[in-house]
Amino acid sequence: SGDPGCWNMTNINQIIRSHPALHNMRLLLRQHIHKLIKDDEYIVRREFRMKIGREMNIVSPQTFNDKLQWLRFNWYDELAILCSDKYLVREHVSNTIEVDILNELYGVYASVDDIDIHELPDAFVLKANHGSGWNIICTEKPALNWKVARSRLKTWMKMNYYWEHREWQYRDIQPKILCEKLLSEPDGTPPIEYKIFCFNGEPRFTYVCLERETELKADYYDIDWNKQPIRKHYEMSNRVLPKPHNYELMLDISRKLAEPFPFVRVDLYEIDNRVIFSELTFSPGNGMDELIPEKYDWIIGDLLEI
Repeated sequence: SGDPGCWNMTNINQIIRSHPALHNMRLLLRQHIHKLIKDDEYIVRREFRMKIGREMNIVSPQTFNDKLQWLRFNWYDELAILCSDKYLVREHVSNTIEVDILNELYGVYASVDDIDIHELPDAFVLKANHGSGWNIICTEKPALNWKVARSRLKTWMKMNYYWEHREWQYRDIQPKILCEKLLSEPDGTPPIEYKIFCFNGEPRFTYVCLERETELKADYYDIDWNKQPIRKHYEMSNRVLPKPHNYELMLDISRKLAEPFPFVRVDLYEIDNRVIFSELTFSPGNGMDELIPEKYDWIIGDLLEI
């Protein structure tokens, strides 16, 4: 109906998001429902069809999205599990890369109850090591609603991110909470994030996330730092960024971290002339990113040999 007060799904979602307890209950209920369906391929095929608008092809995959799904069902590596753990990956990075690129770590907690908020600095990030996007960003501690944040962290600790999209690399991670330094540019704005896509151990292009302080924009750059006419979830920015000062070092770091894997995305920052590691991602967008124009799903797919 045209009634603005109509109880449609948009209104319901807005209400749930505005009430932390309801939001947490929905997360746990959603996981419970997902666990009732044991067939991984059924879940993945259904989600792929909803997001991409066609059936996935893992018999003779040609596109990037299809090849990521093929890897999901035909490739397994325990190192990928370790590298998906946002805590354990730190040791792997320090053992692989000669330069110190790890962010400052304030604490690691096996239980939310172990976190003493009074001992933390004024700005920090709390993140769950066993999922994606499970972060509490604190820019000013007096403004943080610790009761709400604590409840959200407790909910995440009860969850297994594997059940969300059936990404096997998350299934056996032991949940922990990390507290890290909040990264920012010298002027206090969020840093640009460089997500370097590596195929069969070689960096091939970079997905750049910027302008988080207003409305997130995202641009693609090829290996020679030429901006490409590709987009997915977010609008492209209206500018061409200068090549990072440490670009060659970033490529070298990515090459070393990606060497064991058929595909991995290496996420890095460059702040105050220093490269800082963010994470490794094996199935960006769960292998279901709608690339625009669509032809780039095939063009990027050609880069991945399986």
